[in-house]
Amino acid sequence: DGVANVSTRVADALDLEFDRGSFDAVVCANVLHLLEQPEVALAEFHRVLAPDGLLVVPTYCHGANSRARLLSSTMSLFSSFVAHHRFDLESLTRLLSGCGFEMLRTRLMPGPFPIAYMAGRRRTP
Repeated sequence: DGVANVSTRVADALDLEFDRGSFDAVVCANVLHLLEQPEVALAEFHRVLAPDGLLVVPTYCHGANSRARLLSSTMSLFSSFVAHHRFDLESLTRLLSGCGFEMLRTRLMPGPFPIAYMAGRRRTP
């Protein structure tokens, strides 16, 4: 509230019902590791972002180190939790770059599952 030029939406990351180039920024928090095909969501983000639009994706890195990999694997054995991807900072950067985003900032924040904070700009062809 109180910010006239900002609005938020909750949407299906794999099938966004928005026009091409309709957003200046997209934030997708802690989801990419859960998707079987994160490339599909990233293509949708790329499509709905305006030229040079900003993508912000804080994402758990279940593959950042041996502790995170072990914890993630154990969780998947004893619960309904499924991490389809165990990213580390390098593999997540490669994914975003390969899907048409120029990385502006990458930072790994420590924790049982380190979180990669990544911000990238939509590259235009």
